[in-house]
Amino acid sequence: MDSLSQMLRDFAELFFPELCITCDDRLVSQEKYVCMKCWFDLPVTRFGDDEYNRVAQLFWGRVQVEHAASWFHYRKGSRYQELIHSIKYKGLKELGLLAGRKFGESLAESAVFNSADMIVPVPLHRRKLRKRGFNQSEWIARGISEALEKPLST
Repeated sequence: MDSLSQMLRDFAELFFPELCITCDDRLVSQEKYVCMKCWFDLPVTRFGDDEYNRVAQLFWGRVQVEHAASWFHYRKGSRYQELIHSIKYKGLKELGLLAGRKFGESLAESAVFNSADMIVPVPLHRRKLRKRGFNQSEWIARGISEALEKPLST
């Protein structure tokens, strides 16, 4: 049965190949959602090493936060916009978890985030939560929490 189902999957792949959501290239066997090249080319911020980075500064005077960072530079209209939109608007929670794990792996190298007690996702307004049915930042935070082996507080 396994060989038959694999054959059917391979046949379907001929006509309906899985494509990278950021560049539309065909994904290879171990890739899911995003190809290795796009993950590698992601415009990362390196904010995890700087506790006074621009993201952390956004919270100053508003809410007490020990550390904050963003994984990559988001630019409207860039190919990486689709990565965020797929999580946020297409409900790809699994992609949020995967992206969070990758972000968490990069934060694991940071002394600033290794000392964190917990991971807290950005809350979503009730109206948006009702509309989307989930908080995308929570799924990303779950992946970060797994990678850093830190508890998640929602």
